[in-house]
Amino acid sequence: MAVALAALDARVEVYGTEGARSLPVADFHRLPGAHPERDTELLPGELITGVLLPAAPAGLPSAYRKARDRASYAFALASLAAVVRVTDGVVDHAGIAFGALAHRPWRARRAEQALLGAAPTTAAFEHAVDLELSAAEPLRDNAYKLPLARSLALDVLTRLTVAART
Repeated sequence: MAVALAALDARVEVYGTEGARSLPVADFHRLPGAHPERDTELLPGELITGVLLPAAPAGLPSAYRKARDRASYAFALASLAAVVRVTDGVVDHAGIAFGALAHRPWRARRAEQALLGAAPTTAAFEHAVDLELSAAEPLRDNAYKLPLARSLALDVLTRLTVAART
């Protein structure tokens, strides 16, 4: 769910001894570092009090896809959530997040920026996704995830924009 919420710009509301605060879902989970025992940005004593989804325009196309190694009850090998709007032949809104490539949802900001103002073509999608994934540093045993994630992204972006391209 975190991958889809990240693509939709959702925020997590928390409350603790210091009062209330709000964090983007994309930043809620921590990257491994000095405190690997902490998975989230919650401070001691804080509780999640809500999740906020910004209002989306009616009819905004969105999708979530995951690749897994079994038909059911399997964690994603790679996943992608996206929301894309095409107006007057160009992408004017894009929210994209990958899952299962990092310790937390990977918000694809470079890809989103590359798509804004571009026609929804295969070449534009390939450029945006390749630009985003060029920053990835896979480990020896999970490098297969990058072409898998690329394929998911290209498929989802194509399906979300098929009506605008016909």
